[in-house]
Amino acid sequence: MTFVVGCHKTYTVDVDAVNELVPPSLKYRVQFVPREIVAGVKREVTYTLPLPKAWNTYGAGAAEPSDKTLEGESWVRVSSSCDSTEPCVAKDWAAEIDQQTRDSGVDVQRDEHGDHRRVVVGTDRVMKGFTVITVSWWRDGATEYHWCDAMLAPPELELAPAFEKACESVAVHQ
Repeated sequence: MTFVVGCHKTYTVDVDAVNELVPPSLKYRVQFVPREIVAGVKREVTYTLPLPKAWNTYGAGAAEPSDKTLEGESWVRVSSSCDSTEPCVAKDWAAEIDQQTRDSGVDVQRDEHGDHRRVVVGTDRVMKGFTVITVSWWRDGATEYHWCDAMLAPPELELAPAFEKACESVAVHQ
């Protein structure tokens, strides 16, 4: 599906592939649609990503269910490693993400390293029963990397494959 915002460039995110991963028992209330989120405090970056239709965006780069009685305390965040007034510099992003993963407070159950991409899935050590999905991506020589985090409360665990695909589908407006 193609998503057009005013006169801006068109960004394509594959919401159909995400919606195919929604379990049949939840399709009546969960439909992913393309949404724009602005992240960053000192330096804004705009992302387009599939999010559940009934979710609200808030703050810098975050979204959550509009009805927490149905969907618990789940949330999604997108961001960049460069959100400061200091000049951002190129780094070994794979090594940086390794360190972030070790320090994340997540008991890692799956850790997939790809070409300029990393997918980590695990359970949060503090919020017991919550699943955490983090997808990170970068380019060689880039001064930043980007990531999408999804924290899924127990009522939403069946949606983990859909949220993982949603995080893998993020488009960065550069």
